[in-house]
Amino acid sequence: MTTVYLHIGMPKTGSTSLQFFIDLNREKLLERGLLYPLSGRPKGNFIEWTYSHDNLLLEVFNSIVYQPESGGWEEVIKEINTFNPEKVIISDENLGYLGYPFRKDPSLEYISQYKSYLSNFDTKVVIYLRKQDDFLISFYSQVVKTAWYYKDFKHFVAEHEVDYYKILETWAKEFGKENIIVRVFEKDQLKGGLIQDFFSTLDFTSPIDDLTYSTQLNTNPSLKTIEFMRFLNQILMEKMAIRRGKLKSSRFGSYIDFLRFLSTQNLLSQFISSLPNFLISDQLLSKQERIELMQKYEESNRKVAEDYLGRKNGQLFYQTVK
Repeated sequence: MTTVYLHIGMPKTGSTSLQFFIDLNREKLLERGLLYPLSGRPKGNFIEWTYSHDNLLLEVFNSIVYQPESGGWEEVIKEINTFNPEKVIISDENLGYLGYPFRKDPSLEYISQYKSYLSNFDTKVVIYLRKQDDFLISFYSQVVKTAWYYKDFKHFVAEHEVDYYKILETWAKEFGKENIIVRVFEKDQLKGGLIQDFFSTLDFTSPIDDLTYSTQLNTNPSLKTIEFMRFLNQILMEKMAIRRGKLKSSRFGSYIDFLRFLSTQNLLSQFISSLPNFLISDQLLSKQERIELMQKYEESNRKVAEDYLGRKNGQLFYQTVK
C-alpha cells in the first residue's frame, strides 16, 4: 500500500525550503519511488505557493480563491494512482492551523475531510515544532512583511495561541496518535539538517546526497525593518481603512513591491536597521517576557515530549531563553 506523508508544518519551520528541494528533485525522487504531486499547488504572487499543496486546503474550505486549473483532490488521487509510488509527500504548512487554529473554533470537519480523501492510503502526519517565542516572532515578521497585519507584537501574541499538544491531539483524533510524527525544529535536534531530518522520518532508504540542494528562499529583514513595515501597514490598513485585498490590487501593487524591496538588503533597509532603539526598537520581547511566554506552554510542551516523543524527562526544546 502507498504511504502518504502529510506534512502539516508548522509555519516558520523551513517548509518553503523543504518544498523547493523536493520539487527541484521531483523527477529523481519519483524514480526512487517517492511522488510529490504536481496537482494541488496553486499559482500566486508568493513563491511558496508554487510548491505547497495549498490548493487542496482551499478546496476543502470551498474558498473563492480555489484554483480548479491547478488541480484539487480528485487530480491528486488520480496522480497517485497513475504512478503507484511507494511513498507520497503532500505538504502544506498551513494545515497545522487546523488542529488548533488561531480563532475560537477548532476545524475538526476540515481534518476529517483530509482523512476521508486519504482513506485508501496508509497516512502519516508529519509536523515540526518550533519554540513558541521564536515561532511567534518569526510568524509575526512574515505576516507583517506580506501586509497581512498591522498591530504591534503584544497584540499579536495575545491573539495567537500556540498550544502544540492541542494541535497534535486534534489531528490524532482522526489519524491516530501512532501515525503522528513529531520533529523539533532546533539545530541540535535535526538529524543532519532539516532536509536530511525530514527524509529520515520517511524511512527513505535511497540516497539523497546526489540531489540538488536549494538555497534559502525566504528573506529575513531585521526586526527594525519589520516594525517600520508594520507602521506603514497601520497607516494604510487602520488609519486609511484599506483592506489587504485592495493592497494587492493593481492600484496598490507598488506597495506590496515596496515591502518586498524592504525585505532585501539595500541602502534603505540598512538605514532603517541602523536607526537608534529610541526611534525604533528591535526588541519585541524582553528576556523576562520570553520566559513568561514559555512558562505559559510549559505543561503543554511537557505532554508533547512525553506522549509523542517518549521522553520521560518531558523536555521538548533544548534551547533556553536568550
